[in-house]
Amino acid sequence: MFRARIVIAFMMLGGTGSLLSGQIPAGFLLESHTETLTPKDHTKFSSWILSQDPSAAKKALLTSTITSTYYPFTPTITWYKASMDQSNFGKLLSKTFSPSTTNIIAASGNYDYTPDGAFWIDFANAKHFGGGFRSHGNVQEERMFDEFPQLPDLAYVLRNNTTIVPVTKQGAAQPFMVVSAERKFDVSNVPYGSALDSASPHTVEKSVVRFNAPFKKANIIGIAAKDYSKTHNARYSMTDLTYHLQAALLGDLAALQYNRSKSVLLHTGKWGSGAFKNSVEMITALQILAAEIAFSGTTVHTSLYFHGIDSSLLSSLQQEIVHLLQTKNTPNAILKILLEKQNHDPAWRPQG
Repeated sequence: MFRARIVIAFMMLGGTGSLLSGQIPAGFLLESHTETLTPKDHTKFSSWILSQDPSAAKKALLTSTITSTYYPFTPTITWYKASMDQSNFGKLLSKTFSPSTTNIIAASGNYDYTPDGAFWIDFANAKHFGGGFRSHGNVQEERMFDEFPQLPDLAYVLRNNTTIVPVTKQGAAQPFMVVSAERKFDVSNVPYGSALDSASPHTVEKSVVRFNAPFKKANIIGIAAKDYSKTHNARYSMTDLTYHLQAALLGDLAALQYNRSKSVLLHTGKWGSGAFKNSVEMITALQILAAEIAFSGTTVHTSLYFHGIDSSLLSSLQQEIVHLLQTKNTPNAILKILLEKQNHDPAWRPQG
């Protein structure tokens, strides 16, 4: 299979704690990659998709979605890698920021990918692009791969390449972003998580909704949370909080850098708070803080939608973060305050 790759680096410099419209902090890098796919025997692609011995129900899901589309779904796929060197990231955490005008909004239900051009946070697997989409996984990331054929296409063409994963071997956050992906299926009625494997294949097939063109387009940002599912009575360290803040911040900056309109719409949720057992309170506060840093001082209208998180919790967390910024606390100081909360309230600790 022929594969072409183009890498373009974008880096905008700005040394203050207030970002003007179009400015990005020093050291932020957004690399553009374009993969060119040529038509290949669909059987080979399908065999690779089904090569990890999925259950009968999962096989029914894969054959009703991914392998039912022609490979490649599109001849080219563009994706981005976001990063920031640790020196400049450390300097950023020592600055003070004015609160942004970001709207924090509680949203219910599954992602519906409306409107076109919005950004959708994918709670991505830290080691494998797509997580267990070919085997037994059926949570958020795997569902995205069922619904957006370009994602498994990209996974196939990059199957021997690990550059798209959102964490380096050294543990630094490097979110990825896939732009203008087209949603061809809706699998929201398919049994979620481990419940899929006990469902009947016929039920799974009947639950898949296939859309007709024109398809909705989404910009998908992959960020990985740390896993506390195997550690009982764990506590967050300052390093843990700093990593999560970095991942969320770089995802927000990727959206801001890529976006060419006067508004940014970001959708997120309980990042890493399911199977990975992160604290909903902690992970939500960190995402709010990341957005406040990313969009502070910009003239870009931003809205951050949190799916599945109580509106009263969102409101109280936003008020606290804004107050801390207004009283000239740096991100480092705020992280220390958040870290201390777990000593007084178990809800702020990992839930493993």
